[in-house]
Amino acid sequence: MRPLTTALLLLAAACSPGITRHFYVHTDDGAELKVLLEGNLDSGVILLLLHGGPVGSAHVYNSGSYAEELEARYAVAYLDQRGQGASQGRIDSREYTLQRAADDVDTVVDVLRGRYGEDVDIYLLGHSWGGMLGTLALLDTDASDDITGWAETAGCHDSLLEPRYVVSRMTEVGEAEVAAGREEARWGTILSFVQAFDPEATVFDDEDLYYLNQYGYEAESLLDVITWEDPIAADRFAGLRDPQRDGVAWWTASRELDVLYDEASTSGFTDRLGEIDVPGLYLYASYDFVCPAQLGRDAVAVNPHGESRYVELEHSGHSLMSNEPAAYVAAVEEFVEDTRGRR
Repeated sequence: MRPLTTALLLLAAACSPGITRHFYVHTDDGAELKVLLEGNLDSGVILLLLHGGPVGSAHVYNSGSYAEELEARYAVAYLDQRGQGASQGRIDSREYTLQRAADDVDTVVDVLRGRYGEDVDIYLLGHSWGGMLGTLALLDTDASDDITGWAETAGCHDSLLEPRYVVSRMTEVGEAEVAAGREEARWGTILSFVQAFDPEATVFDDEDLYYLNQYGYEAESLLDVITWEDPIAADRFAGLRDPQRDGVAWWTASRELDVLYDEASTSGFTDRLGEIDVPGLYLYASYDFVCPAQLGRDAVAVNPHGESRYVELEHSGHSLMSNEPAAYVAAVEEFVEDTRGRR
């Protein structure tokens, strides 16, 4: 655990239900990480949200009924990662590694613990790329000393297995859709690409990965089985508080984070998940063609801790908190209530 002297807080307002608090966490090497803390701090639970990306922003997660419901129950800390969203200060792409990103999470956890006390239960809640980031923080920093639980939401903790799982699931669903006479032309284009993709490769071409990702989102859009119960959160930009600023931040980050992206896209940690010693919720979606559900099944299979559990939402894709917000919140709440106080 990093000493609190390495992180400075700029905070305002007293603790109360329904708080909104903005602050920056200053790291020992000059980054300023933006945190928005909202919700019910009196619950004694803080969910630290690790957004997708690695180019992204936590603001896009701060909208919709799922966020409102989580904030009514617990406090949610929306963290803009280094060089992303509203975070500021130093970012050196030559030094921005997976370890550096994980260390930033450890620093923020230290600050939350130091500010809100030993009795607060802190959970990591990582979506997509945030799944890899949270996994690394638990494996290769001291964050687990301060964490009560880990909720990986459609997370990718293994970029080596992900492409083959995407190809397998997209082929399975696509062939069934074509056989049923639904969107045959569009599925035909997707299947032609997928079937030419070599999922057993150990090194993937960046362009191939890009198109695999794009076809994954297109495939989701063709499926009536995926629901959109939350039209507010379904708009991926609905939560942006300053679209112009976030747009500039996204462009800057996309250029600066190439090294981090390259490392993340060639890393896999499935064989190390058994080292995680905090309870885990692996929450995935049946029709996610970006971070497929098989990643979550693998995680529970290799993690020996009895508190680890797998939940699959059957009418969701990669944006499962928008597809089935009530089911999503219920799964998170059940996990938190079953494990809080275990630290």
